[in-house]
Amino acid sequence: NVRALDARVIFQTYYSADIVGLGPAHGPRFLAFMDVIRRVASETGAVLVDHHRRWEPLRLRHFATYRRLMRDPLHVNALGNMVLGLDLVRAFKAQLSDEQQVFCAEGLRIRRQLDELAADENWSTD
Repeated sequence: NVRALDARVIFQTYYSADIVGLGPAHGPRFLAFMDVIRRVASETGAVLVDHHRRWEPLRLRHFATYRRLMRDPLHVNALGNMVLGLDLVRAFKAQLSDEQQVFCAEGLRIRRQLDELAADENWSTD
């Protein structure tokens, strides 16, 4: 039992996939899987890092930037992995060193763009 080890369970959704690029057989299933992750996290009281909800506004509003993060319709590239990692650094309340901030400058810029989209009152993923 994980809780007996005094460990915390943390669920993560996938980031936003290019549903059209996944095709009709996989796109709807992908979204259903994200809902399952959210539901299980809620039912178990686990922490949830919802990358999908965070990335979806970028995919829909700034597709060119979104594509810069993706290797193909389902997988991120190195920059996309960096952005995911930067969100996890924040979720775990960790800090980057000055050197890491310099190295991650482009990822930090995109993370700020995601922050701005999340703060937009007119945006909803529901």
